[in-house]
Amino acid sequence: MAKILVVDDEEPIRDAVHGCLELQDHDIHSAASVEAANALMASSGPFDLVITDLLMPGENGYDILRATKALGPGIPVIVMSGGGSRFDRKTMSSHLRDLGADGVLLKPFTPVEINSLVQAVLESAAR
Repeated sequence: MAKILVVDDEEPIRDAVHGCLELQDHDIHSAASVEAANALMASSGPFDLVITDLLMPGENGYDILRATKALGPGIPVIVMSGGGSRFDRKTMSSHLRDLGADGVLLKPFTPVEINSLVQAVLESAAR
């Protein structure tokens, strides 16, 4: 069981990710903004994994990625993105990994995809 923080400004996405991961007996915490996520990391941390949306109003997934890696470079971060119009999906994944993301989850995703990625990232971090 891992302690996981999910950050997304869209409640349906947070709920979907929460539901998928809860079925695997993970301890899930959610935040609707970078500010709320930072507060949770300060008060409830450390987390074993952070999953964040990339594009959010105000501060965004890049900010969460930097803040998490500053707290502990060994804390894995999975970044979720629909890709937007700037990059194709392959370029987006490569770009996020270059910035330090341990995993990239491209929307839309299935429960199998998120659970497989979370398991692989957590196993990799444990090595």
